[in-house]
Amino acid sequence: MTTREKNIKNIIENLNYCTDKEISFIEDIMTLPEYANKHNLINLGNVSTDFTYDTATPINYVRQIEDIYPDFKNGNYIFDYSKNNFGEMTNINNWIVNRILKLK
Repeated sequence: MTTREKNIKNIIENLNYCTDKEISFIEDIMTLPEYANKHNLINLGNVSTDFTYDTATPINYVRQIEDIYPDFKNGNYIFDYSKNNFGEMTNINNWIVNRILKLK
């Protein structure tokens, strides 16, 4: 067993030392499907999916953004229509990171 595997096993065996938020996050990660989609990632970010969103990003926007921000392709973007009719481009990864940062 590798050190990493031992660490994970130790965490699982000692869940009583974790907060409810940490346990919930661990459970959400462990129950992700093998090929997670954007809906799964939104749930991992602990954001309600009771809003209108579109997972498609127009390719002409993508190309223009990649011209100034080459790392754009590593994001998981949606258009969130909960605030206006035109949609707001949102990176799901930010929601996941915010959830992680609020665990403690």
